[in-house]
Amino acid sequence: MFYNDKIFYICVVIDLYARLVIRYKIGNKNNTQLVKSTFQQAYSKRHPTAKLIYHTDRGFNYISKTMADYMKSLGITHSFSMPYVPYDNSIMESFFSSLKRKELYRTNYKSEKNF
Repeated sequence: MFYNDKIFYICVVIDLYARLVIRYKIGNKNNTQLVKSTFQQAYSKRHPTAKLIYHTDRGFNYISKTMADYMKSLGITHSFSMPYVPYDNSIMESFFSSLKRKELYRTNYKSEKNF
């Protein structure tokens, strides 16, 4: 996402069963910290009691040792989509396609605070 010649990154956690956005964050860096902090907030918001599977693509920030160690510490199975197979992560692909089409391309943001 671009604003005033700056690039912003959106990290989203979706509950696949409920098809709800649990948490999202916007950051100016696409890094493991953005992913981890978004997941931490989603996890603490839901307080899950059942075993979780966290499914992502194979982006560097998801496959990092930091994320692997964090998922392991919580007892979460981290599932990855196959390389170069976008339909393996079709819910997120569809979500971001809709977000771009219905919101980002139609909205003229007045400031960064309006994201």
